[in-house]
Amino acid sequence: MSFENIPLLDKIKTFLVTSSGFLLDGYNLSVISFASTIIREQLNLTPFE
Repeated sequence: MSFENIPLLDKIKTFLVTSSGFLLDGYNLSVISFASTIIREQLNLTPFE
């Protein structure tokens, strides 16, 4: 199957699905980093823990 034979709508869907992964990764990293600071303060953890 050639790339040129794929319908435009399928190309757009594929692009949107694959590009959303980068957005979700960035969102997940920001949530984890924010949560880790809150958890560390609440549990009185040292940097080694």
